[in-house]
Amino acid sequence: MKTINTNSIIIFSHGLIIFSLIMGLMVVGRSIIVPIAWALMIGFSSVQILRRIHRKIRINWGVMCFIYLLLVLSVLAGVMTFFFVEMQRIVQTTSVMETRLLQLETQLAGLFTQFGFEFDRVFSMDTVRNQLSNISSYILTFARDMGGFLGDILLVFLYSFFVLLYSGELERFYHLKAKSEEEYLSLRKFNAKLVEIIGSFLNGLIITAIMLSVVVYIFLLILGVKYALFWAVLAGVLSLIPYIGIPVAMVLIVIYSFLTSDSWLMPTLVFGAVFLANMLQENVFKPVVIGDKLRLNALTIFVSVVTGSVIWGVSGMILFIPIAGIAKVVLERRQSTLPYAIFLGPISDDNLPDKDFDHLEQHQIPDKEDKIINND
Repeated sequence: MKTINTNSIIIFSHGLIIFSLIMGLMVVGRSIIVPIAWALMIGFSSVQILRRIHRKIRINWGVMCFIYLLLVLSVLAGVMTFFFVEMQRIVQTTSVMETRLLQLETQLAGLFTQFGFEFDRVFSMDTVRNQLSNISSYILTFARDMGGFLGDILLVFLYSFFVLLYSGELERFYHLKAKSEEEYLSLRKFNAKLVEIIGSFLNGLIITAIMLSVVVYIFLLILGVKYALFWAVLAGVLSLIPYIGIPVAMVLIVIYSFLTSDSWLMPTLVFGAVFLANMLQENVFKPVVIGDKLRLNALTIFVSVVTGSVIWGVSGMILFIPIAGIAKVVLERRQSTLPYAIFLGPISDDNLPDKDFDHLEQHQIPDKEDKIINND
């Protein structure tokens, strides 16, 4: 009779309790943790670039960090202003969409009449006007909520400044914590791995989003889609959300092109253009810019996106991917947890243990029937 390993049960129970507490803390402390998480991501992804600049330009480290974050904040504010202005311009052209919807209603009514069916009027001018006018109220609500959003951005800005300002203290922490030179080098290697993962992911994501925006803008400009720059920038911003962002952008652009054109050809061409741009991003831009430094499998990325959306919303969809990469690096540091890292993604050859089981052949491994015979 097999005995139950109580130590394994206790360890598993402790791990489950800790995991539940961490998840609960992430949900309850979302308003505090999310800005700090963004600040850490921005700090880790920017520190190497700023240090290279600091070696060439001898200015105060704090002043340089402040100027850098001020530039980032200015670019972000410019993008948000651009979105707000363009959305107002699009709302002013709702009369074209109203006419297109009514034409569609007439065509559908004629089609149903040909087959002997009665077609109730789905759209009336008042209904269409009321529905499209709701977009204006959405924009006004968006403008009112912008104050709180800008408050979060300023909080992230302050956190990022302090993370960059005191980034050198992490090196001193490793020096004080390490009990030997080997442990110190191991901690530095671990830190370099974290910086590489976060930096390659966040910076690569932004670069590929810009490249996607350029490609989408060129395609939409060739097709003659109105407000091509707005839709291109929107596609780039939404592409920051893996798996979900591009399909949402594609649906929005196709619907707009359908409502502002007189044929089915235009939305079909727009769909093909955005789809081609997405294929270029996934198969050309990302492998070149980001590469395989994150080393997470598709299942881990998908679960991270879904879990992040439930816990932290849109921020979680982006932040949980590098967090999963960090968790994988932590598991790879110890031989006892190394086997579990393979469930998150492939393990690098440097971390694989020196084991050679190739000399064992199938006939040397006893099967279940052999064990039964030997026991008898």
